[in-house]
Amino acid sequence: GEWLESYRSLLNTWQMWQTRAMLDVDRASLLRKVKARQQADAPGKVKKSKAQGKLTYDPDVQAAIPAQLDARCNYCSSPLLLRQKDSSSFEKLAKMKSVLSCCPNCRKPLPRCSICLLSLGTINPYLELLRRMSSVSGSDDMSSTTNLPFAEWFAWCARCKHGGHAHHLVGWFANHESVR
Repeated sequence: GEWLESYRSLLNTWQMWQTRAMLDVDRASLLRKVKARQQADAPGKVKKSKAQGKLTYDPDVQAAIPAQLDARCNYCSSPLLLRQKDSSSFEKLAKMKSVLSCCPNCRKPLPRCSICLLSLGTINPYLELLRRMSSVSGSDDMSSTTNLPFAEWFAWCARCKHGGHAHHLVGWFANHESVR
């Protein structure tokens, strides 16, 4: 574990992000294969996939792979993604809107778009968790949750750290030269 993180950090230091990303993808694939083999070898625990060839969400494998990026609140630093084990927030979040413009934890406003200056919104993490859990159980009914269109996603420049709605940033970079 520790040597792998050191190697990943070294690749990042050398700006070999594509190589590091390929390492992460290959590692995740290997973990999925090991997990599938362990399930197949365990007596009475063979899972039959309904959709062959379709990638399925496995919480055990997902937990073993560190997040590449984690959106967090600027004020309290809590992640904007709800962890399945964090049931203390469920009741409060269940009563909130499907798209939030504030941190689900401290309720301070999310950053504003650098272009339009409106608050950036995020999908209610409780509803996103429900969607992920329903897709694991086989029913992928999206009618109970609100999908945030890609244009409304928030994105940011890794170099200057400015951020905003994805479609605003795409438009801005289309009309301006990027600084190197």
